[in-house]
Amino acid sequence: MPDTDKYLKTEHLTVAARLGSLAQIRSFLRATCTTLSCDYAASEEFNREMAELELASTELISNVIRHGFKGLPAGELELTCQIDDDSRLQLQIVHHGRPFESVDGEVPEITEPQENGMGLYLIAECVDSVKYSMSADGASLIHVTKTLTT
Repeated sequence: MPDTDKYLKTEHLTVAARLGSLAQIRSFLRATCTTLSCDYAASEEFNREMAELELASTELISNVIRHGFKGLPAGELELTCQIDDDSRLQLQIVHHGRPFESVDGEVPEITEPQENGMGLYLIAECVDSVKYSMSADGASLIHVTKTLTT
């Protein structure tokens, strides 16, 4: 993610790629978004949007940890969270585990709750977009966008 003048806030976090890091990641996201506006941070809308962002990021990152690093040495996750002047949050997650292999990038249609396989559906319902790519050095990149109501 390029650092440009259009971003009101840019924060970085590097954590161990383990499930125990999820609480720290959620706190990082909430703290970054809380600085947007005191009125917004005290609203029900903020709490709803944070719950959606936290659910989506928890699902994404737990999948990276469980599947991307399965059988590999412990690694790190690098997160960059940027918020632009249109209150659009951009979250980039970088890791050196196995990349996500999507099936045509399609979100499964879920008509009733299931015990497994709902992750992509939940993520799609909680954020505006998720894109997967690879960096030139072979790192896996996950780009998440969510427009906040401020």
